[in-house]
Amino acid sequence: MLVLVLFFSVAYLLEAAEERRQLKLPPGPPASLLFGSRLPAFDKHPWLVFDEMKKQYGPVITFADGPSKLIFVVTSLKAAQHILAEKAAISGDRPRSILVNEWMSGGNRVLLMPRNDRFRKYRRIYSSALSDKASAHYESIQSQEAKDAMLQLAQCTDDKQWQHVLTRLTASIIMSVIYDIRVEGLHDPRVQTMIKHLFTFTGYVLPGASVPDAWPILQYVPKIINPWKKMAAEFLKSESGIVTKLFSEVKVRVQQGRARRCFVSDLQEEQKALGLSDVEASYCSGALFGAGTHTTASALSVLVLAMLKYPAEYKKLQAEMDRVVGSDRMPSFEDELPFLQACLYESFRWRPITPCGAPHRLEDDIVWEGRVLPKGSVVYACQYSINRDPEVYSDVDTFKPDRFLDSTGKLTATRDAMQLLFGWGRRACPGDHVAMRSLRITLAMLAWSFDITSPLKPQDQPTVSRCDRGVMYPILAADFCVRSRTSASPALRRACLSLSQREYPCPSIDLVWLS
Repeated sequence: MLVLVLFFSVAYLLEAAEERRQLKLPPGPPASLLFGSRLPAFDKHPWLVFDEMKKQYGPVITFADGPSKLIFVVTSLKAAQHILAEKAAISGDRPRSILVNEWMSGGNRVLLMPRNDRFRKYRRIYSSALSDKASAHYESIQSQEAKDAMLQLAQCTDDKQWQHVLTRLTASIIMSVIYDIRVEGLHDPRVQTMIKHLFTFTGYVLPGASVPDAWPILQYVPKIINPWKKMAAEFLKSESGIVTKLFSEVKVRVQQGRARRCFVSDLQEEQKALGLSDVEASYCSGALFGAGTHTTASALSVLVLAMLKYPAEYKKLQAEMDRVVGSDRMPSFEDELPFLQACLYESFRWRPITPCGAPHRLEDDIVWEGRVLPKGSVVYACQYSINRDPEVYSDVDTFKPDRFLDSTGKLTATRDAMQLLFGWGRRACPGDHVAMRSLRITLAMLAWSFDITSPLKPQDQPTVSRCDRGVMYPILAADFCVRSRTSASPALRRACLSLSQREYPCPSIDLVWLS
C-alpha cells in the first residue's frame, strides 16, 4: 500500500511539473517539484522583494505554490489594468481560502469570499449602504471625531500618543458608522479584540502564507494533530463571539426604540428580505471594522510622515487652507480643496497601505503579451511596485502631489488614483466613500490647526515603516510635535467648548493650551 501511495504521489508531481512546462507562463524563479517556488510571504517586507524581482522577471512574475498551484504577482500598472480591470469579469473571483475564509471565518470573510450568492448579497448591501450619497449621512460623525482628534493631538506629550489619537479617531468613526458606538480610547476591550483579529488573519493573506491552502490535503488531518485547525477554531470562536454580540446589542436598542441610525440598524430592517441569517449579517457588518480602521489610520500616518519629510508640501497645503477656509471657522466637507485631494492621492501612491494586495482567482485563461495565465491560478497586484512604475510616474521616491494636478490646479486621473488605495475591478473596496471623507476632513483640520515639526531633519525621516509581515502597513512611527497656529486658536477654542458640552464629550480636554 505504501509503495502504491508513493508511486501515485510521484506520478502526480511529475504530471504537475510537466503541465507547468508545457504552458507558456510568464517568467519566474525556479520551482521544485514538491515545494514549488520560494515565496517571500514570511519576509518582513515581501513587497520590496517583489519590486526587486521585477527587474529580473518583468511585470508579471510566476510562482509555484506547492506542486500544482500557480501564483502570479503583477508589478506594473499596464499589466494590472489589463488583467484586473479590463478582464475583471474573469479575474473578479477569489481563490478558495481554506484557512482564513473557511476555517477561521466559517465562510463569511467577505474579503476572501468566492463570487457566490452570499458574496453578491454582501456587495449589494455595501453598494447601497456605503454609496457616495449614503455615506454623506456620516459626515457629522466624521467632522466631530476629527475635531476631537485635533484637540487630543494638541495634548500629546510624547511621540507615541499621536498614533493612539489617529487610531482612536478611525476606530471611533467606523464603530459609530457600524454600531453607533463611540470609542473613547483604545483601552476599549471590544476594539482591542477586533484589532487583534484583524492582524491575525491579514498575516495569512500574503502569497504563500497559508500552508493549508498550498497543501489542501491538510484539511483531512484531524484537529488534534493539526495546529492550523486548532488555531482557526479558537479564532472563529472569538471573532464570531464579538461580531454577533455587537450586532445583537444594536438589535436590542432597535427593539427598545432607543437606537440611532447606523449601518446595522439599516441592515436589520432589510435582513429578512435579503435572506441573511444573524451570523451572516453580523459578519457583513463586522467586516467593515477591519476595512475602515487600521487602513485609514495607517493612511493618516503616511500623510504625517510625508508632511514631515516634505515640509514645503505641507506649507502649500496650509496656504490652500488659509485661502479657502480662512481663520474664522474650521474646515468642512463643502470646501473645495484640490491640493489636499492631490496630497491624499500621492500618499496612496508613495506608501500604499495594502502593498501586496489581495488574491484574485482567474475563472478563465488570460493572455498577457503572449504569455498565458491559466484558469484557476491566483493573481496578486503588488501595489507597492505598481505605484513605482517608471513608465507612469517620474521620480517615484519623491512625494509630489502636483503629479495629480493639471497646469490650472485641477485634479486629474482621479479614477486611477482611487485604485492606488481601494483596489481593482469588482473587488475594489466598497467603503471608499466613507474612507475618503474621513481622510479628507482629518487632513484638512490638521493642516488648518497645526504646524508640525520634528527634531529630525526632513532627509532623516524614516522612508519605510517599521512593520512585520501582513497585508497592511501598521501605524508608522515618526517623532514630531504639533503647535497650534495663531490664526486657528480662536476657532479651535470655540470648537473645544462646543465639543465639551455635547452628548459624547472629548475626554481629557485641557483648554490651557489654547489660551
